[in-house]
Amino acid sequence: MKNKADTKLHLFTLGMLAVVLALALIVATLFVPRLRGMIRTQQIAAVVTGKVMLPKSTLQLMPVDELDRKITTTDDLHILYVPVSFAKEKNLQKALKETKLSFKEPIYLYPLVYGIAETKQFYHLTSLEEPTLITYSKGREVKRLSLPTANNADQLAALLSQY
Repeated sequence: MKNKADTKLHLFTLGMLAVVLALALIVATLFVPRLRGMIRTQQIAAVVTGKVMLPKSTLQLMPVDELDRKITTTDDLHILYVPVSFAKEKNLQKALKETKLSFKEPIYLYPLVYGIAETKQFYHLTSLEEPTLITYSKGREVKRLSLPTANNADQLAALLSQY
């Protein structure tokens, strides 16, 4: 009798362990990619916009995985494609602060971190060394402005104010 009871207990324990492992696998499959995306976005935000002191209403970080959806679904959208090497550029930060941008919508900062070559080709970015400000309306490009890296803050502010 004792062997039969031990066997049932052992089988019950193995069954419960299998259920717990299956649930853990399901949870990991569902939440890990989402969590990974959130961590990636926070890391990019810390690296790229950590020193940009602009109000959130003026400049927001565009999540990497939402770019295409935002472009096609938003009426007026302003995206500043910025190479990571240029994201901390003080001239650009100063120009953005000094320029009285007359946009009703915020400017979304899209750092060129992942899939740089594909992004350059798909959005027809002329240079990966210079930031490019593009305005979209319902998925179509309306305006484009490349910001030369050689310009100082005053020249960049003048270019932005003409936009």
